[in-house]
Amino acid sequence: KVSTWKQELKGSGIWRDGLAEFLAMFSLMSFQAALSLNWGQPSVMGGPVQVALGMGFIVCTMAWALGDFGGAHMSPAVSIGMAVSCRITLVRGRHHR
Repeated sequence: KVSTWKQELKGSGIWRDGLAEFLAMFSLMSFQAALSLNWGQPSVMGGPVQVALGMGFIVCTMAWALGDFGGAHMSPAVSIGMAVSCRITLVRGRHHR
């Protein structure tokens, strides 16, 4: 049974799930920006392997840690795509239960 929009908005879980998605997306963007920095030492520049491993690490970590709460989409584009295809509710951005 899919709950109504009003019931979903009144529930306390929506704030927890929204915070989890925000934290996952913020961590992903922060790590992505920091991975290629050289930190003042030209010989320490992050190469493609370091950046790829770092991005894989943060995606796996955030999906494992926060996947049960917000669905671990980590991208508004993924959430919008899933809402358009009716796989998640529009309000929560989560799977129907």
